[in-house]
Amino acid sequence: GILDEYFVKKWSHDMQIWFGLFHSFFWFGFMQALILLVAQWNQEPSYTPMTDNAGPHGNQPAIANHQDNSSGEHDKAAHHSAENPMCINCKALGGLTAHMAGFASIHAWTHVQHAWAHHNSLLAFATIPCAGVYFAVMIYISGLVRKAKIKQDGSFTPDEEVWAEVAEENENDVAGLCLAYLTASSAAFTITHELHEGVTGRRKPGAVHGEHTADEAHERRLHGAAEHHTMLDIYYIAGAGLFMAMLVVVVVHVAWALESAKKK
Repeated sequence: GILDEYFVKKWSHDMQIWFGLFHSFFWFGFMQALILLVAQWNQEPSYTPMTDNAGPHGNQPAIANHQDNSSGEHDKAAHHSAENPMCINCKALGGLTAHMAGFASIHAWTHVQHAWAHHNSLLAFATIPCAGVYFAVMIYISGLVRKAKIKQDGSFTPDEEVWAEVAEENENDVAGLCLAYLTASSAAFTITHELHEGVTGRRKPGAVHGEHTADEAHERRLHGAAEHHTMLDIYYIAGAGLFMAMLVVVVVHVAWALESAKKK
């Protein structure tokens, strides 16, 4: 936004990449902290804390000081209810910051993709697994932080449970947004031999950063430089989009089937 317009664009391309990755990391961490603060602020004192279960992960909920587990399950269902302000606020603000982290990550990794494609067009595809490793490391670290926080007070409280669940869901959203964009961009690059950057318009992989003038970039954003695409290119892109949509359906059904098999 403002920083990018008045400061970041004046830096070298390498500095822009490092700043973009830091920007992505900042919003990823801010999302975690905000969800926890919102959960703690909206926690109702009537809920019974859950002690830490000595399982392999050390953060599985168990009911403490209850004659039976039915009341604990009732409390758990209550604070996960769609009518619970804690759950609603955590998901709303968590989803907002997840999208901010996702778009910051897209911006950062798009810069990486263009920089690598400048040296070798095949490296444009390497950003997908590299970004996957980047998110896997951040998700792993944030998981360790959550476990340390939960073990700190020796109990798995309702606010911590909602924090863990919403944070994990939003982490997947952040990674999914960025990896999906990089995959779509790589697929389009295979067909059109051009990489698209949402902020500065479209340019060829060998182009120097900032080669297009502001007017040219604005024109390309408006019209998408479609005059350079053949109808065959358009058909290929449409086919790639249809294939990815079908792939989503297949993956969702497989994931649902595996989850159902675990519960049996």
